[in-house]
Amino acid sequence: ISFAGGPNKTLRAFRRVTVTAGATATVRIPLDDEIFTWWSETAQDMIPVHGEYELLFGSSSADDDLKKLKYTF
Repeated sequence: ISFAGGPNKTLRAFRRVTVTAGATATVRIPLDDEIFTWWSETAQDMIPVHGEYELLFGSSSADDDLKKLKYTF
């Protein structure tokens, strides 16, 4: 996950899935509020950061393997 002003990439959730060759699978990862919280030096706590995020997903963290989806929280 990434957002303007934040880190380039941050792993916030994942699921390991084994799929046999030629098969497909549907994977659901709930986007709960905790995924969109970040450390605030001012508040000295994790706070939700609302805005536009780019969700990255794929078979690895390599840029060539990732698909992207815009999401507004």
